Amino acid sequence: MRTTAQVLTRVISAILAIVCPLAAHVAAAEPVKLAAGMQIELELQHHVTSGYLPTGSPIHFRVLEDVTVQGQTLIRKGTLVTGKMEHAQNRGMVGRSGWMTLGVHTVPAVDGTNVPVEADLAKQGHSRAVATVGWTLFWGLPGLITRGVNPYLERGSAIEATVTNEVSIDPAPSQPATGEREAAPLHMQVRGHKFAAAHAPTFVFDIERNEDLKTVSFQLQPPVELVDPAAALRTVELVSVDGVAVPEPVRAVSATANSVTFSDWSIIQFCRDGVTSLYLPGTALDGRAFDGDYELRLKIKK
Repeated sequence: MRTTAQVLTRVISAILAIVCPLAAHVAAAEPVKLAAGMQIELELQHHVTSGYLPTGSPIHFRVLEDVTVQGQTLIRKGTLVTGKMEHAQNRGMVGRSGWMTLGVHTVPAVDGTNVPVEADLAKQGHSRAVATVGWTLFWGLPGLITRGVNPYLERGSAIEATVTNEVSIDPAPSQPATGEREAAPLHMQVRGHKFAAAHAPTFVFDIERNEDLKTVSFQLQPPVELVDPAAALRTVELVSVDGVAVPEPVRAVSATANSVTFSDWSIIQFCRDGVTSLYLPGTALDGRAFDGDYELRLKIKK
């Protein structure tokens, strides 16, 4: 008669004989093909204008929806996609409008493959040449200094990228992004803000007519536990807007014991018309994290 141990051994062996080949089959699953011609919808993560982004500047998007084939996710929603300002011309005098062309040429898949895509866009600011002629006739030569306007795309604009070549993608590494942030142990209160170039509480940003932007400062009440508040506040960064991570953290350009200052454009480029929620974390000298949230109100003129 077989002992209990022998019976268990035979049962375990039988289970392994079934499970192991199945596991090997799953691990060696065939890559899934992403066909040429498929559309991938992208969402712009910041404002784009020829007035503030020179030729060669990176332009950031995120994938709007999962791209799935045969029930497998090949490109994950929220994936960061980087394009480029191919050409940018600022507006000029005599009513000359600005123009820009931008492009996206690859989108990262779940296995790290750079999927080749084509997404090109050209825009020109609307012409003011007719108005310039009228002003010149009325005012004379001073009318010639009238400047045109710049083309722009606002944060949140959607464009479609087309897959240009068939690509094989391994869907196994696909993992859903949680999008959750860990709470910092220390809380910083953000009491208010001040734009150096504005006198009113709500800053009006003219997205078509670039101006000489300066800085924006946030008034803070740092955690009482901070030994050297000024040193700690120098580590403060803008890392997300409206709960979505910015493409790259934005560092403050200066700090005091109760304020941090950023360049205007580094913040404005992520702000919507209305209220934008900013998340500003930092790190104390002893390594403890601290953070603060702030709702910034901005008016976009266009």
